[in-house]
Amino acid sequence: MSTGVSARTLLTSQDSQKVVKDVKFSAETLSETKRTFERNAAAVRETHSRLCEICRQVLAAYEQRLPGLGTLTSDPVFGLEIVEALGNRSPPIDIAVLGERSWPPEVSMGLALLLRRLGPPLTDWEQVARLIQRSKRFLMEEKELMMRLLDQVEFVAPNLCALTGKNFAVRVLAECGGLEALAKLPSDQLRLIGARDTYVFYGPRCLRGAIFQCSLLREILAGLENAGAVGSETNVRRIRCIARKIANSIALMARVDLFESTTTDRRGEMGARAHAELLDLWRKEARCAAWHTTEASNTTPLLYDYLRPVAVPRPWEKRRGRGGRKRTRRKQRARSAAKAPRPVHQSLADEELELESGVDEDEA
Repeated sequence: MSTGVSARTLLTSQDSQKVVKDVKFSAETLSETKRTFERNAAAVRETHSRLCEICRQVLAAYEQRLPGLGTLTSDPVFGLEIVEALGNRSPPIDIAVLGERSWPPEVSMGLALLLRRLGPPLTDWEQVARLIQRSKRFLMEEKELMMRLLDQVEFVAPNLCALTGKNFAVRVLAECGGLEALAKLPSDQLRLIGARDTYVFYGPRCLRGAIFQCSLLREILAGLENAGAVGSETNVRRIRCIARKIANSIALMARVDLFESTTTDRRGEMGARAHAELLDLWRKEARCAAWHTTEASNTTPLLYDYLRPVAVPRPWEKRRGRGGRKRTRRKQRARSAAKAPRPVHQSLADEELELESGVDEDEA
């Protein structure tokens, strides 16, 4: 009997040691994966900075032929594609000759206006072509590093992936240079991550930045549009408000993922909870907008001119408290005392003592 008990005790101790060893191995694997992820994210940021530097050199060289090209876009991919599509052909060049491109509409419109002042071909086009080929190599290297980040992001930042999605999390982390850099960034600057300023000759500036392409923001906007809560005059204001709230949640989830060391299956619960809270918040606003729309549509013309609708409080409005009779009379006495002339020998302190020592008429 004693042998069986000792065997079970030994088996239990061996199992516990195995579990502790597995947890320790998982924690070590997590820390190693985080370090590898940080190195890859820093490499993506460095590669992108080199790509931007080559783009500036190419645009500066091509400015001699097409003045104003550098003010069209600051995105290196768009700038290099425009220069490669134009090439060193002699003017005039129609924008329809360039074919269908995946450029934004404002870039296409600005390029159509700039092509009117296209100059003669460049003499050092071979150097520009070499820079374009070098930029393509950097672009391929950046794509390979992004694929590595895509494979590791769910293990490194589960809460951020649960909040915004896997692809958007990789994009934001690559723009910042890692999870630690994103956690140090203030939430009010998250809307500037991945911003591509586009300067157009006319019209308002569009919303730019990686956060405005978030799947969560698009899901919220789709729900508000279905409820009729997004209008043409409040669309930009509402989108910016949603983006601010999503940026606050992204900053919080990045700090949680950075300092969280657990290796259990519960990783990512806070991100899923924040995702559900943001959706519930804007569903409430959609219901409030639907209430206003229904009330406006049910309004009928008045039968008589002297009839006016009664103000009915909305369910989400806080009801204002009413003042009592004694409170109203005290206010009236205070107003009358303020308007009455004060004797010369009486000061403000004497008046306050007199009011405090007096007995209220209603309480007498």
